[in-house]
Amino acid sequence: MTKINTNHFNKFEKMIITAAYLSLEQKENPIRFNNFCYAVREAFTLFFNRNGPSEQIKLCRWYKKPTKIALQNGAREVNLRDKIHFSLHGGIAPKHTSFRKLNVEREISKLFKKYQKLNSFTHINEERYNLSATESERQLLKITQSWNSFFTKYNKLRNNIIRIVQKKILQEIEDNLSAHYIYKLCIFGVRGTEAPEIEQIKINQIDHDTIKIVIEGCCRTYQRLGGKRDGIDHYTTFPFYLPAEQNVGFRKPPSVNWEKIEIDESPWTD
Repeated sequence: MTKINTNHFNKFEKMIITAAYLSLEQKENPIRFNNFCYAVREAFTLFFNRNGPSEQIKLCRWYKKPTKIALQNGAREVNLRDKIHFSLHGGIAPKHTSFRKLNVEREISKLFKKYQKLNSFTHINEERYNLSATESERQLLKITQSWNSFFTKYNKLRNNIIRIVQKKILQEIEDNLSAHYIYKLCIFGVRGTEAPEIEQIKINQIDHDTIKIVIEGCCRTYQRLGGKRDGIDHYTTFPFYLPAEQNVGFRKPPSVNWEKIEIDESPWTD
């Protein structure tokens, strides 16, 4: 049985999903599938509330506040669809080129409909009581496929963003790492560095106006051991961790926070 992808859940949300699958194993319990849906719904709700904070959403350019009449009729100022949007792309406009060919709107609509269907099974009536094994498996497959498809888009979108940022940021790192911050290595006699190598760019967070990024890589340094004629150059590679930010509109180049660069000195000190 294919299970719900929990890679992006926190510890507690994963615990709820685990408990939900335990409910399905209670073969003699006529509301086992209803219990499963209730638990999964709560895990999804926790996930979207955690990744879609209302105050951040209301600051996004793509956010549309409900009309006064809608609010008077019970509409929420920030609804579930808003939270799904924000958890996927933060303040980045849904029409941005990062979304090209990903059909984000369609994916969100599909997930939203499955969430509503999931929620319907938490309200038990004669029709939803004691579902057959065949029907339970059919509904379970739909829920799982929809959720996992959402996270496939989630990962693809972030990879697209990383590619955009990497093109813009590589030259700045090469130009500035050696020139301005080599003293952070605290190594007497370092003569210089080779071009730094970016190994990985991670997106830590996307809020209403900023993509917060961590760049991981390594920098190879060298120092002269011995005299000018008979000495040798000794090379050491140091990992570095560099925070940066990118505006969600991608109109400006990424901003690298050079003051907060961390260089792992353990290759020299160990």
